[in-house]
Amino acid sequence: MPIATKRELFNLIDSLTKGEKRNFTLFVQRSSKEELPMFNKLFELIDKFPEKEDAWYAQKMNIEAKQNYSNLKRHLYKQIIMSLRILHNTKRANIQVREYIDYAFILYGKGLYPQASKILKLAKREAVKHHLNNSHYTIVEFQKMIESRHITRHGPDQAVELIEESTLIAENLNSTMKASNLRLEIHAYFIKNGHVKNEEESAYFSAQFENAVRELESATGGLNQRVFALQAKVWYFYTLNRFNESYEYANDWVDLFDRFPELIQRDKDLYLRGFHYMLNSAYHLRNVEKHSIVLSRLESYRKMEYKSLNRNSQIVSFLYVHTGRLNNSILKKDVSTGLLNIPKTMRRINKYSSVLDEHRKQVFYFKIAWIYLMADHIKKSISYLNKIVHVHKTTLRSDLKVYAIIMFMMCHYSSKNLSAIEYIIRTFGKDLNDLNRAQSLAIQMFKDIVEAPLLGHRLIFKQALENLARLKNDPYQKLSVNYLDVELWIKSKISNRTIAQLGQ
Repeated sequence: MPIATKRELFNLIDSLTKGEKRNFTLFVQRSSKEELPMFNKLFELIDKFPEKEDAWYAQKMNIEAKQNYSNLKRHLYKQIIMSLRILHNTKRANIQVREYIDYAFILYGKGLYPQASKILKLAKREAVKHHLNNSHYTIVEFQKMIESRHITRHGPDQAVELIEESTLIAENLNSTMKASNLRLEIHAYFIKNGHVKNEEESAYFSAQFENAVRELESATGGLNQRVFALQAKVWYFYTLNRFNESYEYANDWVDLFDRFPELIQRDKDLYLRGFHYMLNSAYHLRNVEKHSIVLSRLESYRKMEYKSLNRNSQIVSFLYVHTGRLNNSILKKDVSTGLLNIPKTMRRINKYSSVLDEHRKQVFYFKIAWIYLMADHIKKSISYLNKIVHVHKTTLRSDLKVYAIIMFMMCHYSSKNLSAIEYIIRTFGKDLNDLNRAQSLAIQMFKDIVEAPLLGHRLIFKQALENLARLKNDPYQKLSVNYLDVELWIKSKISNRTIAQLGQ
């Protein structure tokens, strides 16, 4: 099994739970006649000393040739995957069904057609139960092959049933594929372009996808098609800034999983993702009640099921729950709860640092910085903003750096460090070119403040408040105005109170 770097092997071993490591040891003992295979010795070394270089492990193993060491790593990687497959084959229906199909192929190859057919019936039952349409289609095609090549004594009705069944599955698969392609296409548009920013973008986006989204209403596919259709609708309305509708379809998405628990068992991450879009939509709507209710539901599910979640699902649940907690504190202006949650969030970020991309970390840092600014903990806010504004890598959200720069200036103004604001504008000028109207207004406000005497700041703030108020009525600027609440910060400066005090 090919692996690109040693880090892939190390990350795999690091991801194993205690139970999975124990299972690997048992797997080695059952499958190997050697007292202690070389690959198991390497496994134990990496597990105990995960930060060493390849040369160190090779020396400990008395391996001189680099190729021999590389081959050993590949073999170890393969053995770990095999042990995990055996461990999880009874926990994941898709793995078990594929295993049944493999058994049927082996039996068929030995000429044991009745036994192969019996296994296929068992596999089909599980595939239908768990809505595994692709596997279902594979099973039926296998059954058709057996019927067409051998005398099975099932009679002509069996052939007719298989033809009708395969036709229905093919139609469902085609309908599901269209919905799946559409959800991916819309999501890819959002990743590249974000929310629509003006009438022209809205018209273009709607022209691209509206008809396809409407056609989903008349689709006749099964549960998988319905899931993909709801995802497509959520992303369609989410991209259009129509958050009431994206919330409702995300709610339908979660409800569908609740009505069919086998969907949750098959894909817990997708269930969690439905909650995530309910939370995001409620957050953009500034609907504190909805956001709090959904967050409570998500936290209850996570607490109840956490031990049964695999590592990936645990990471996903962390991202959605902790983002939801920070957002909830921001919505409520509940600084005290936000400050209590920050250390918990940072512990998780540090725990999963090796598998979190830089963008996700920066989003957390931005929210944490805003909570610290709300609490008037300016130095701590600046320390987290530094993690964003001084990163030179291109992030998924290029506008995040602009918002961080604006908050950076808010912090320095709160510290009465006006010279730093002038330095920031000059230093990050190249990042402040392609701005939306809300961002431009905030940047211009600080440019005016740098030029004006202290007594003139109040007038500049009042003018900025009037401009921001007008932008809040613009559906394409409202998102930006809400993302970083410059208005609330200005009000705190005018009233000489902290943001936390304004929220009380």
